[in-house]
Amino acid sequence: MNSNLILQELVEIMRCDNCKAHLRPPIYYCERNINLCESCKSSSEIKVISVNQKLENIGHLLKFPCYYAKFGCKNSILWSEATLHESECPFRQFECPACSSWKGTAENLKVHIQNNHKTIILSSGYNRLSLLQNERICFIMGVGEPYMVRYNCNTDSGLFWFVLKYIGPLENAKRRHYKLILMHEDSSYNERKQVEPAVDWKVDEGTAIKIDLCVLKTKLQLKNENVIEFKIEIHCRTPLYNGSVDEDLLHDVECPVCQDYMYAPIKQCIAGHSICNYCRPKLKVCPVCKQEMSDVRNFALESICSKMYYRCMYADDGCTFASLPKDIFKHEDTCEYGLLDCPLKAFIANCTWRGKLGEMSSHTLEEHGWKF
Repeated sequence: MNSNLILQELVEIMRCDNCKAHLRPPIYYCERNINLCESCKSSSEIKVISVNQKLENIGHLLKFPCYYAKFGCKNSILWSEATLHESECPFRQFECPACSSWKGTAENLKVHIQNNHKTIILSSGYNRLSLLQNERICFIMGVGEPYMVRYNCNTDSGLFWFVLKYIGPLENAKRRHYKLILMHEDSSYNERKQVEPAVDWKVDEGTAIKIDLCVLKTKLQLKNENVIEFKIEIHCRTPLYNGSVDEDLLHDVECPVCQDYMYAPIKQCIAGHSICNYCRPKLKVCPVCKQEMSDVRNFALESICSKMYYRCMYADDGCTFASLPKDIFKHEDTCEYGLLDCPLKAFIANCTWRGKLGEMSSHTLEEHGWKF
């Protein structure tokens, strides 16, 4: 028998005996000689005997269809590759946060939003915001890509929460940050934050922008007004190569479709034009020369992109730090140009101060009588 057919048969055998989905570790061997996936094991009353280690050892050697195969994905992947691939799969399914009755790919969700939720698409300029409105969900289109905006003015706690979520591959969200500008007449207040991936539509208090409403009203010099204006500026980190920005080089590493900077794997058309891995599955012909697309990788360009350093999101505020993506995120959490919580808030529950590192010492001394 053909070896490929044998592998295909093994893949088909590796299915949960309850839900019939392809198995992934942990695999549970149960009474009545059946194997269950994690989900079915948790909901089933069948007694588990042990983890089926032998079946897992076989499974690690096989390639299984992507979770989104039923929606069109043709890729077969190892278990070790599944999490990364499925987080970036162009066929990944998103539930519409505005109506929750619709589900589809990021590209289809964009069309759905434009056709069905036009009234809650924000303009690229300033938009009105009521500080009395409990919660709102809306959308913004940044470089043709959809983002969900969710904010909450909680008058009971006196806090304003704001989050921006990117509807697309998880990895792409890491390279984007945004600036929230709040304005009333001639007064303004702004904060920067990492764009969050659309894993869910909740406001995570650990990562969302948090502003004390009393502080905000003071900054904007509000008296009895409860309506302000806000604007969102979305930025992709600008890469540096060998410590300098070369405009021609940046143009070469920019995807001609989404205009974001590329990273491995980078695919090419038969004429040699490069396309990012996110845009490649959407294309049958090259957007530059209209020649046929291929799955040949541009290893030379991938090597250049792997040496790219990125500026801190607070570069416009004066930070000169630049590093590889894995290090830049750690730096931004404690960047002296960013806004930090009061270091004593774990002990002083009602302290809602947020400010820059250089202002922290005077705050702790004046407000708490403690020299930082």
